[in-house]
Amino acid sequence: MTTPKDKALHRSARETLRMCRADVEQGRWNDVVARTHDPALILSLPQLFIYRLNGALATGRDDVIDEVARHVSSLTGREAIAYAVIRDLVINRRSDLAGRILLENTFLHADHRFLHEASSIIKNTLDEDLQTALGELKKTVSRGGSEMKPMPTEFRFAPQPPIDQPGSVKVQRSSATSPHHVIALRQEARSFRQVIVDQVHPEVLEFRDVFTSAIGQIWTEDGGIIRQMKQPIPCVERSSVPRIDIALASNRPSAGIYHWLVDNLPRFAFLGESGLIADDAFKVLLNGGNPGFEQTSLDMIGLGASTYRVDRPVFVERLLVPVVRFEGMSGWRHLDSVFAVMAERSIEMARAHGVTLPERVYITRRDARRRPLINEIEVEREMQAHGFEIAEFSTLPLWHQIAIAHQASVIASPHGAGLAHLIFSRPRTRVIEILPIKDGAYNLRFNYARLCLTKGHDYVAWMEPQPVKINGWTVDLPAFGPFLARTMRAA
Repeated sequence: MTTPKDKALHRSARETLRMCRADVEQGRWNDVVARTHDPALILSLPQLFIYRLNGALATGRDDVIDEVARHVSSLTGREAIAYAVIRDLVINRRSDLAGRILLENTFLHADHRFLHEASSIIKNTLDEDLQTALGELKKTVSRGGSEMKPMPTEFRFAPQPPIDQPGSVKVQRSSATSPHHVIALRQEARSFRQVIVDQVHPEVLEFRDVFTSAIGQIWTEDGGIIRQMKQPIPCVERSSVPRIDIALASNRPSAGIYHWLVDNLPRFAFLGESGLIADDAFKVLLNGGNPGFEQTSLDMIGLGASTYRVDRPVFVERLLVPVVRFEGMSGWRHLDSVFAVMAERSIEMARAHGVTLPERVYITRRDARRRPLINEIEVEREMQAHGFEIAEFSTLPLWHQIAIAHQASVIASPHGAGLAHLIFSRPRTRVIEILPIKDGAYNLRFNYARLCLTKGHDYVAWMEPQPVKINGWTVDLPAFGPFLARTMRAA
């Protein structure tokens, strides 16, 4: 029963949350820490827990960070908040502390998020004892599934050719952007260049006799959890679900067109010479609720008839799991059965529709809800003054998007999914990314620089700061205009 005192406390917590949001917009992180000192307020509205942690991370208050870590034990029944604390610690390079929280709070071990977060911590910590302890706990929670590794198959990708010429990366920043972001991207470019030069040939692996779900979870009949995607594993019997002889695992949650084009499409390149396309028993698994561009892509490369839309668990005797990654993409010609075919067919469609393809294109994100560029209209005017045509990819069919990216010699855009189409561009394409940056966001924000190095593009980043916990950001136009002029003269 809710008492008047409880109601008053919750009202106070809601008002504190409102003030914290205002503080964050102004960068007043010390005020956030001061406002969230009362444990009773935090327990009344656990969102304040995350604000307190982020305030402590932003101001370097190790004492407050340790206090937050200790209080995770009070979040029984609020596992989502506890895991949000763990994720923020990992993002902010405090994986050791995140790991200790995960080990010490046993109420988190039964949660469906455990295996994913434990794997993330193991990947990001250098503490070998912590890695071992989490690995053993993963083995227990997954009923041995975490120890089950895929086996090699008889299927092979075409030989991976050497890199003709890696791409280049240049970085400039607005005066409001901290220089350490520029240093970080340059360091990442240097180390990643060596990764792709060394190359790791893509391979096709498989699991035998497993269940898989629409979102890509994989588990065995005896309950071993091989892959869990932040949701509970369904409880089913083999006799109650469809059975498939052999399938390629491309069923996953919808993660947008970037992850489809860059993470998934390269995995289909081995199929051309495999003989599987002609096998009626072979299926390409897709999440039945995912966007239509997945099916459209497969139609373009002749796999449309092989798709199987997963809307409930299925049992697969041979589940193929190709492994490519960026280092397996370098050299590129071994992926032509996917990307060259899609580019060629898209250009044919453009000709058939009488579409003019620009040499310089700016891919706008004016309709974006995530990370909206507040002054994008002004940025578009600046781009048009330098000969760019504005393209709104969200309004165009996939073939038109691909044709534009393949034909253009210069492509510019704010960071977003539209730049994923660089994967269809010709080598030495000039790429200008307007990049909102903040600590803890390097992994995904630098992916277009990595893609450009892999594909041999000339990449230039203009960096702007993105405030923590704030969705929108802006471009310093008086500084960006001269940068763009210099970049285009160099091109």
